[in-house]
Amino acid sequence: MNSETLKKMKRTPIAFLCTVMAVFSFFASCADYETDMAPEVEMDEAVDPNGIVTVKKTDAGVIYFQLGWATTLEPVGWRTAFSKEVRALINYSELSEASEDFTKKVRVNWIEGIKTEDATEAVKPSLCDPVVLYTDWQTVFEDGYMTIHFAVQGNKKSIDKHRFSLLVDKNDPTRVYFLHDKNGDKGKDWIEKILAFRVSPFIPESGDGGSPVRISFHWMSYDKGGCMIPFISGDTAMMDETGSDG
Repeated sequence: MNSETLKKMKRTPIAFLCTVMAVFSFFASCADYETDMAPEVEMDEAVDPNGIVTVKKTDAGVIYFQLGWATTLEPVGWRTAFSKEVRALINYSELSEASEDFTKKVRVNWIEGIKTEDATEAVKPSLCDPVVLYTDWQTVFEDGYMTIHFAVQGNKKSIDKHRFSLLVDKNDPTRVYFLHDKNGDKGKDWIEKILAFRVSPFIPESGDGGSPVRISFHWMSYDKGGCMIPFISGDTAMMDETGSDG
């Protein structure tokens, strides 16, 4: 993800209550707050992404985009630059011509892949270095992936030394932990990122009319310690403006 694309992305500061269930009593309760730690950057609405998709291929080798659980997009006049299935930010325009095999045809104005990795299993994972989590539409659990929009402090020249991983509790796969290891980086630059993790091997799919899957997402906050927020498959963070469960 390059800096130009990051400048195009929506910035939404966190404003929510981190709800702590009894089973997660080892987490400190997070008060209702709005963080201004990570800076907001002006964006150009004309080039703002209007979707996050999974770039997929049918058994016959036809490339298409999965948008959410139910919508499929057929890109017209577009050749894939991706060698495997990935999540991607996209700006697209719908076309009036109907698609025979997909929900709709679209023109790709621009697309950029999101670094996509596999989640892993762990027993009693522990949180480490903090992140600022953005609870906007770019942080979402859908289509077998957890896509995370966040910011961290560090040296921009050594951000590649930071390690990010998504761990699924082996004893309870509805508990998901986002871990950050800054590897000793003491820099103070704010660096914004978006990553995607494949969770389908551990968490049941819920598309095509299936029952929604609810997970609890855990991370280390800069100013409130260990936090948890619930997600339901296909939705962003399930919180309303007051910070209570939505």
